[in-house]
Amino acid sequence: MISVILFGENKKSLEKQTLKDIEIISVGAEDISARNKALKEVKGEYVTFVSAKDELAPDYLEYLTKGMVGAHLSVCGYNIEEDGKCLYETPESVPRMMSGEDMQCRLFYQYHYQGYLQNKMFRRQIIQSKHLLFDETLEENGDFLFLMQYLRYAKLVRLQPEVKYHFHPYQGLKKSTKSDAMMKISETEGYLRCLKELPKRSDAMWLGEQTAAGSALMAYEAMEIEARKKNDPELFVKSSMKKMAKKCLKLDYEIEDEEEEQLFLGLLEYSKTGKVLL
Repeated sequence: MISVILFGENKKSLEKQTLKDIEIISVGAEDISARNKALKEVKGEYVTFVSAKDELAPDYLEYLTKGMVGAHLSVCGYNIEEDGKCLYETPESVPRMMSGEDMQCRLFYQYHYQGYLQNKMFRRQIIQSKHLLFDETLEENGDFLFLMQYLRYAKLVRLQPEVKYHFHPYQGLKKSTKSDAMMKISETEGYLRCLKELPKRSDAMWLGEQTAAGSALMAYEAMEIEARKKNDPELFVKSSMKKMAKKCLKLDYEIEDEEEEQLFLGLLEYSKTGKVLL
């Protein structure tokens, strides 16, 4: 049996699946605690995630299930669609097998099309025996972190090229009530958490550090903009970003231009005083 955790209520795409032995658990798209409850209760041998607003090929579940033979994670190709137009499609052309560690590296090198939950199938035994859950405190990069943690225990990953999942990410998109600065701070925290999951010898460690440090500079830039608007240099003095800034400043980041250098110096001052430069 396959356990499908459905983000939403519309089961139309699932009703068309060629594979019928499935268990469907509907949760709110933003309800992380409901996801975690579902992960503890699923009964299927395999687990997959589907968004109700997206479209699936009729053999989506069957295709992923075949990919699980001898593997701990099965991945299929997907595209991103808006108003009937394809904005992006995964470039894979041949099937391949790789280690979980190599897949972790791949997530940093090709995050745009591999860091999602929905085009993948997981083993329930790994999720439940390792007590893997979504971090309910993260507003950004929570899915990415879950995937990175799962890959610590996935020895073999099968990548399959055929496009079986069709994302509609902008359909009914819920706008966050948090400021841009707060969302970027959460994103930075997510990247720092993901770095902890990478093997120290990993080829992706350097790029992961670039990603986390670059995210910190973007967060600081958003903080500057918000602090200027409110004319309050101490606006983020109690933010968790102050502690994260100190960690990011220690990463081996290559500054690209004068603008980034100014942001770096501002982040450095903020890490010491908690004040944003106006």
